Amino acid sequence: MSSAPRDLPPLQGLVVFEAAARHLSFTQAARELGTTQPAVSHQVRRLEAHLGVALFRRLYRGVALTPEGRQLFDAVETGLGTMTDAVSRIRSPKRHARIDVATDFGFAAFWLLPRLPLFRSRHPAIDVRIITSQREFDLRTDPVDVAIVFGAGKHRHGTATHLFAEEVYPVCSPRHLEKQPAIRTARDLVTRPLLHLDNDSRISGGGDRWFNWRSWLRAAGIDSAPNDPLLSFDNYTLLIQAAIAGQGIALGWASLVDHLIRKGQLVRALDLSFTTHRGYFLLLPTGRTPTPDSLAFHDWVLSEQAGATTEPGEI
Repeated sequence: MSSAPRDLPPLQGLVVFEAAARHLSFTQAARELGTTQPAVSHQVRRLEAHLGVALFRRLYRGVALTPEGRQLFDAVETGLGTMTDAVSRIRSPKRHARIDVATDFGFAAFWLLPRLPLFRSRHPAIDVRIITSQREFDLRTDPVDVAIVFGAGKHRHGTATHLFAEEVYPVCSPRHLEKQPAIRTARDLVTRPLLHLDNDSRISGGGDRWFNWRSWLRAAGIDSAPNDPLLSFDNYTLLIQAAIAGQGIALGWASLVDHLIRKGQLVRALDLSFTTHRGYFLLLPTGRTPTPDSLAFHDWVLSEQAGATTEPGEI
């Protein structure tokens, strides 16, 4: 059912009337509106003719509202205020919620970032800020809502959920294997061009935080030290890109490079892998209540880890 047509005067006349009634002066209304006093007087007369009543009493100095003018002013002032507020809200950029997610360079580049567009499509009102570092995050002081960290899962200041175990095997580009003699045993790797990660993998009290070539070969029963590194990197992302480019053999963490193998960018240089008690863990800081946005991201990571969605996109 359509509504009856509204018999309203022109909006311009109402705007001019509101300014004149607020100032009780045609001259001041003209200054505010950037027009002239005669133009304001003309608009008011047209409005009075449209309504069939006088809205102002003309005085020697200025004007005063008639009862009908006061009634109209109250209504117009309320209506214009409502419209002004609505326009302001429409024009103002919508502020999105933001969550800060901390992780290391490799996980960010090879697992998280390729999948992040899917999270953004499901949660367009949540902005995600990625904080990358190879150091251990302090969840008491770092401004982090969610962390994805590598370690043994023991975190005094965070609730940890296991994502991936540390499974590591040597990887290289297919063309690198084509140019080199076949690799049949782990001992064959000792003399090959190995790509090294320079980040300190030692932890206090001894032991390694993660595999390096020396500890991986030791796990394979090889005590011989590998050749001096052909290339060394302080960033796992660059190291894997060098392997893809055919510049040597790298250690590949299964959770980070499996999709590169499926796409044919990398191959396993030797069908031998080792798994430890370490791995990637998803953390929510303790001591403060997680926000609904943090929980949405946390649950999305778990669903991705469970393989509920498609392959990640291109790097």
